[in-house]
Amino acid sequence: MDPAAEIRDTKRKKEYINMLSSVADSEYGIPTRCPCGGSIIHEVRGKDDYDTLPGKWFFTCKNYEADGFHYRQPWVIGVQEQIERLTKRLEEVEVVINWVPEVNNKIQRLEVTGCRRWMRVEEDACKIVSVSLCSRSRVDACSCTDRSV
Repeated sequence: MDPAAEIRDTKRKKEYINMLSSVADSEYGIPTRCPCGGSIIHEVRGKDDYDTLPGKWFFTCKNYEADGFHYRQPWVIGVQEQIERLTKRLEEVEVVINWVPEVNNKIQRLEVTGCRRWMRVEEDACKIVSVSLCSRSRVDACSCTDRSV
């Protein structure tokens, strides 16, 4: 075999292995489409002589071939994985929901603190303005309460 053909053959084998691993990794939960682009059908396996589970349900690609590039997943496994995924998501949402009252309390405390600080700033500004007005008018009888500013 010449080296160029050997390199091409090796590349094809690597692509094939990568595609098989991608299909195997993507087969989680309830499938909606097959990697080949085919739609998923709900197949019920009929009663056969050798079958111990007659009427077993599958999520199957409509172009299914036993080459590893198409989905044929038992219905029970797909639903179980989907329920596990939803349960995990529900737990995450519960954590967020339990955290909301704490965040609301922090926001209210910040608003109260901010209002108090704003009131102090306004009072200080009024004092500064009144002192500067009194000093500009050079009135001896100033109505300011605090002349030390």
